[in-house]
Amino acid sequence: IFPHGFEIAPDGSIVSAYDSGSSLTKYDYCNNIVWRVQGQFHHSITFEGDDLIWVWQSTPGQGRWGHRLTQIDYNTGETLQDIHIVDVVKANGDIDVFGIRQLDTSENSTWIDEGGGRWHPNDIDPRPEELAVHYPQFEAGDLLVSLRSPNLVFVMEPETRRVKWWRQGLTRRQHDPDWNDRGTITIFNNNMHRKHSHIVEIDPVTYQHQIILDGRLYDFYAREKGKHQPLPDDGISVTSSDNGRGFEIDAVGKVTFEFINNFDENGKVLAVSEARYLPSDFGIDLPQWN
Repeated sequence: IFPHGFEIAPDGSIVSAYDSGSSLTKYDYCNNIVWRVQGQFHHSITFEGDDLIWVWQSTPGQGRWGHRLTQIDYNTGETLQDIHIVDVVKANGDIDVFGIRQLDTSENSTWIDEGGGRWHPNDIDPRPEELAVHYPQFEAGDLLVSLRSPNLVFVMEPETRRVKWWRQGLTRRQHDPDWNDRGTITIFNNNMHRKHSHIVEIDPVTYQHQIILDGRLYDFYAREKGKHQPLPDDGISVTSSDNGRGFEIDAVGKVTFEFINNFDENGKVLAVSEARYLPSDFGIDLPQWN
């Protein structure tokens, strides 16, 4: 059972999901379980404001359709929204961006049998209220979503399930698209089977894009998993999970921090789910342990 999906609040509490696990669990700063929701939650957990989180949830036995975008009250563990991916597909038939997962005959189109596989959804990131000026085309709470298998990143309105913006094929088997204070979207591009991964940036208005961290310069390749985080100095934090590696670069591309999760003297490393930068004033009022 591998922790995969993690968020930490200023009060020191932590919520975590688990690959191959069966719950989403919140722990307080003193290691007590605050609440636990049964289910298969995975990949990433993201705050919306201070009191809500979004996470992907899968329903066993439902194959490609068993994926739901789930909003949970961080304080109580109550599920507030549960958006089934089939409803997202139905709500966007006019653009049919999801139809790439179909095979066609003269009579009809059928969904590809993935052998129990998935769209491989791996991130939900609500647009923060404080970034309104940088994204006038989107509303606070619009969801930035990543589906790995179709190489698809899109923004949707949760109430109507309507897709407002999408880009397909800029990345290969990507993870973790993020908003930022430049009005662009940055994406962890695993670039599977192509030797090096990258962090790419796209302007959602002009569709201009660029590589802002070139994996060839940092011996960086993550076939799967992975996270990134924009830093206050315009640097980038990167988690290359299966390589057991986390590193940071500054605005000019210099490596300023690196962690390798070494296991033994033979070079074996253990996976790192996520490396997270916290500002110096984070958690200054943490409770005292008993």
